[in-house]
Amino acid sequence: MIRSEIINCTIDSHPQRIQRVLLDQWKDLEFVFPRMTTAALAETAHVYQTQMVDVFPWYFGTLYLFRIPEELPLPFDPGRDQLITAKHWLEHHWNLPEGRRFLSELSGHHCLHIINGKNPLRHSFIPYTEQTGFLSEIPSQLAVNSSFFTFDLLDADSPYDVFGTPFGLMVRNGTVLQPPLYDREALLVDSDGHVQIRTMGIRDVSCGIQGMIYTRPQHRITPQSSQTDLVIINDRIVDVRCGGKTHIPSSGYVISTDETNHRPGDPVLYALPDSWCFGIQTGPAAVIDGAPVSSFLSSYCHPLRPFEIKYPPSRYPLNYVKDRAARIALGCDKESRPVLVWAEGLKQPGPDDSPGVSLKEFAEILCDLGLVQAVNLDGGGSAEILLDGKRYLRTAADSERPVPAGLIIR
Repeated sequence: MIRSEIINCTIDSHPQRIQRVLLDQWKDLEFVFPRMTTAALAETAHVYQTQMVDVFPWYFGTLYLFRIPEELPLPFDPGRDQLITAKHWLEHHWNLPEGRRFLSELSGHHCLHIINGKNPLRHSFIPYTEQTGFLSEIPSQLAVNSSFFTFDLLDADSPYDVFGTPFGLMVRNGTVLQPPLYDREALLVDSDGHVQIRTMGIRDVSCGIQGMIYTRPQHRITPQSSQTDLVIINDRIVDVRCGGKTHIPSSGYVISTDETNHRPGDPVLYALPDSWCFGIQTGPAAVIDGAPVSSFLSSYCHPLRPFEIKYPPSRYPLNYVKDRAARIALGCDKESRPVLVWAEGLKQPGPDDSPGVSLKEFAEILCDLGLVQAVNLDGGGSAEILLDGKRYLRTAADSERPVPAGLIIR
């Protein structure tokens, strides 16, 4: 059974609307990856234009935001990964006849959007995954956005990063769908239904490959060596390189190994150190053991100091106490049952609208609502809960944002 209620309250003299959704069992929640559509790509381009390029016009030059339809012949060998190869090929051919022709063909299939900033020397090619779409198009009793994903140029500054790639731990029915990254907090549910918050990194799971692990934020490029570098994003190897000097993706990691039997495209299977039936790792923890979290427990990248290689996404709110936005959290009550909470937050609120809440305020709200453990999911313009396809609060964006991952109950 899904039980939902809307709560009207006042936060720092501002009206605020909250939706709390109570669920029965963790096993009912499953991860879902929406599919890219023409409309989803167009909305993604709109977000880039209004939220990024219009705000920092001199940082951006010309952005080519694209996806590759299945029916389109390619002017290059797709090699290890079609989107990674397309990005690299366009960077070297965009101003040649074959490059212009390919871009024209993408446009003819409604699979290309060109966004113009004010930097005349910069051309950026932004390939988008096929798993970024609208949650509202997936039939379900309940749907909620979940994970962070590579979204801007600072998040995807290696040859291997593809935009719209979700990252962070995902566990369902004891299977690791995505590994943990960046030593940040994760919400974990064990086989007995007990819920805990634990800091998790890639070294806390095993993948059966022996070697030295390189990941951000400690490194950008692996050292020169005689070993083989395996570039891994989520559950597969996307490249194999010899000699080191390999760029480390924001959405993955590199293993330097003596093993020589691995190939691009090979799957990577992870083993858990404990018997967890569910796990998720997205935003910072909000409630731990019944107490609100009062500050960031993990590092984030500062947009004005992008070379400090801290945890992406780079445009995450920097002020834990003051920055208000729409928020989403997943946690549990004292009976360890799952609870979702959505704090409405409009981009340009009127006097009677919800301006959103800070992370500190949200943590305190979650405690007041009886949550014992909780982590933030991806909030802001992506924040939404749908019950039978219907929203009961207003989204911060002008329209529904495409996302690469969510949680649903069918």
